[in-house]
Amino acid sequence: MARRSNRGTRIQPAQLDLAFTIPAGVVSGDSRSYIDTARELSKVNRRGYSQGRMYAYQGLSFIWRQNTVGAKPMTTLELSVRTAGNTWVVQNAHVKGEALWHQMQDLVLDDNPSLAGKWHDFKVRLSSEQVVARQLLVKDGAGVDVKSGEWKVSTYVMPQHEVNPATGLPLAADEFTACLVGANTATIKSLTQAYEDSRATVQSPMPNVPAGVSTSFFNLLTDTGSQEPELADVIIDENDEPPYDLSEDGDWCEPLEAARVYLGITSGVQQTVIIDVPFGLCEILAINSYVDGGANQTNGVDWKVEVLDIFPMGAE
Repeated sequence: MARRSNRGTRIQPAQLDLAFTIPAGVVSGDSRSYIDTARELSKVNRRGYSQGRMYAYQGLSFIWRQNTVGAKPMTTLELSVRTAGNTWVVQNAHVKGEALWHQMQDLVLDDNPSLAGKWHDFKVRLSSEQVVARQLLVKDGAGVDVKSGEWKVSTYVMPQHEVNPATGLPLAADEFTACLVGANTATIKSLTQAYEDSRATVQSPMPNVPAGVSTSFFNLLTDTGSQEPELADVIIDENDEPPYDLSEDGDWCEPLEAARVYLGITSGVQQTVIIDVPFGLCEILAINSYVDGGANQTNGVDWKVEVLDIFPMGAE
């Protein structure tokens, strides 16, 4: 008879403190930089982490040393930490985008399942602004970038129905990668924009009440006084429009600010509160980087984050 172990489930050790450096050229010129938490955790822990989770940051510790050399040295620095909104729209857009990606992949994998890589997983950018040059890489204790493995953003290959009239062969299929929020580009498709374009929305006003209903026969038939037609008009008019602007589709499709940090004097250290980072994708925007036409001179920013928890999207 096998003995039952009294030991609990073993907790796998993990390095959850991540250190980065925002280069001086980004702070005083390009202004945006990006973190893919799942990718960086995969590098330092030598195992795959999936983007499709909520990553809770314990806090962000920023260290900035003011530069007083040059024609236009910066004396203060303001940073905005931004993420995708933790909303049903963003989550549903990701779910639908991933489901369609798997459906597309299965056109080949159903017959050839062994072709999928061991780390076959759905990966996206935060926005189309998250280009390679703006991505921050985790540092080791000596301040050197931890070496990267393969981390490719997922590609959609579009159906091709046209043929080359000269050869009769199908034309090459169009390919796109995906971002979570923001606008489309020639080669990148926004999942939130695609989700918006693919679904119906509420009508306005709702319900669509016919004109003259307050003085209609059935309404007047049970009128016990002189106020019911006026009361009906009040009821019809109150809150028959949604509590958001149906024509405003940009705010929830863009990264939203989760925290803001202000640094000044000779050096600065600032910690933000705990923040949730959907899918582990984070943008750091230097607010005052373009003062004086982007000619500001400054040092880079060292910052550190502790990943407090990783849990499923939609969980509380």
